[in-house]
Amino acid sequence: MGLDIIAVIDNSLSMGLTNLAQFQALLATIVNPLTLCSSSKNCLRIGLVTFTSTATMVADLNAFNDTIMFDETLFSISIANNNEVNILSGLQMANTIFMNNVVSNTSRSVMLFTSAYNDTQSERLVSLALEMREDDIKILTVAVVGNMGSDEIKKVGELAWPGFDFVNDDIGHFS
Repeated sequence: MGLDIIAVIDNSLSMGLTNLAQFQALLATIVNPLTLCSSSKNCLRIGLVTFTSTATMVADLNAFNDTIMFDETLFSISIANNNEVNILSGLQMANTIFMNNVVSNTSRSVMLFTSAYNDTQSERLVSLALEMREDDIKILTVAVVGNMGSDEIKKVGELAWPGFDFVNDDIGHFS
């Protein structure tokens, strides 16, 4: 059985360089012990999406055959000169990548790393998350408490598969 993961990473100014570097290190720590491949069966494939006001596909699910190439791409992601955070665009991009790369007997997951939550998109975000859940795509959320109040950013957990929501409210500490 294979596993497809798409990391959806907030690289806005509100994320900040320190938090972005921390998420990059966390993701590399998770992925590096694993074997990556770009074939479609019985392996781990990983894609990368960044977002600010719009989403960018950094790498699709067929981009990496080894962790060296993955690390080079992951750590080349930098903070954009944009303070807007549009989680919806990031999740839509991830969902599109999954829909264009359907493989039988493959589990699919999104790892969403964000520093902000926009309540004006809440209804559409939750709706998309529920659609993805119906397609058996598990969403794991990691929210960093920064400039925004902790209650607002914690709402990103509403998008997560039950029990898959985490908050970083202190550098290096996840709850």
